[in-house]
Amino acid sequence: MLDYFRQQYIELKISQPQLTNAQIADRIGVTRQSIWNYSKEAEVKAELDRRLRSIMENANIRLRNNTDDLMRQLLELATNPKTEARVRSGALQYLLDRSMGKAAEQVNIDVNDGTTDAADVLSSFKEFLTKNGYYKPEKEDTNNE
Repeated sequence: MLDYFRQQYIELKISQPQLTNAQIADRIGVTRQSIWNYSKEAEVKAELDRRLRSIMENANIRLRNNTDDLMRQLLELATNPKTEARVRSGALQYLLDRSMGKAAEQVNIDVNDGTTDAADVLSSFKEFLTKNGYYKPEKEDTNNE
């Protein structure tokens, strides 16, 4: 079981992570060397880690409980024409990444290699999007043909 000073050390590390070891030592009434020693002890490290994980888990639970409202607000930001363009772009990118998955890697196609035509690439991409339900073509304009 952790003594009073070690518990105070952990509390301050969690609640005020910006504090230096000297400041923590002053606040709980021990030497800087004691603080350094606490930071190296397996039991103190384990308890600090356990508490930090608990804080993160609680934060994640709160976020999951509010996901619908958060996504609605994000969608509202992304679609509101009064929202700054940079903010709209970021919100739209996040929503797309979230709904379709973020690309793991970028594919570069060299249309100047003589074997690939830019129109073919765009056509293939459009077919892929249509086939997978991401794109629903509107009635095509036949006057341009």
